[in-house]
Amino acid sequence: MKLTLNDKPIEAPLHCATLQDLLAHVEDELLPSGHVVTQIDVDGEELEDDEEQSALLRPCGDVQSVDFYTARAVDLAREGLEQAIELLPALAEALRECARLLREGHTASGLDLLYECLGHIEWYIGLIAALDIYFTQIAMDTDDELLGDTPLGKPISVPGGLPLKGSEQTLGELRTFASIENLRSRLVEAQRLQQNEEMGKLADLLEHEVLPITRLWAREAPQLLRRVAREGAVA
Repeated sequence: MKLTLNDKPIEAPLHCATLQDLLAHVEDELLPSGHVVTQIDVDGEELEDDEEQSALLRPCGDVQSVDFYTARAVDLAREGLEQAIELLPALAEALRECARLLREGHTASGLDLLYECLGHIEWYIGLIAALDIYFTQIAMDTDDELLGDTPLGKPISVPGGLPLKGSEQTLGELRTFASIENLRSRLVEAQRLQQNEEMGKLADLLEHEVLPITRLWAREAPQLLRRVAREGAVA
């Protein structure tokens, strides 16, 4: 079997029985520092997200070639936040329009728009979760440096594990990370209201509880982007 990592040949250890074993070996032993696997080509075909889990169960002996491609996590985070800065204001306006449609009895149009908004919300929640892990790892890797940077010998942090150094203390007031669980509870309530066909209450929930959270995200996304850009510059 022919194997490559970022177009460079690699060897597969004998203990790798399946493609899942091979992926674990690449991630544990061969992945460049700060990188994540972004694409896997099997026999020249890129694995799609919806087929990846089943494809990884294939025995290595049934495969002719596997090509792994990686990217820096910080670059992916920066690209995601750049998209979010453009997307989030539009998302807020879409939620406001959704609430209006539901109040005025345009239920089908309102729910269609709501489903579209929920897709964007779930995408941003995933991005924030990845940033949480990323910044937490930075805190672990640079713990000694952080201890020396704060007057009380303790790193400043915000809910979710975002580590902040002395010159960045203003970011300690970011509420994006803490807002995620709050939003999840609101989305559960939104689902209940939809199932009960309480469209007026659903409109109120969207406008008065979900919309403010997305506006908060829009305000704080540029600060997160600046932080990620700084990390990328020194990585």
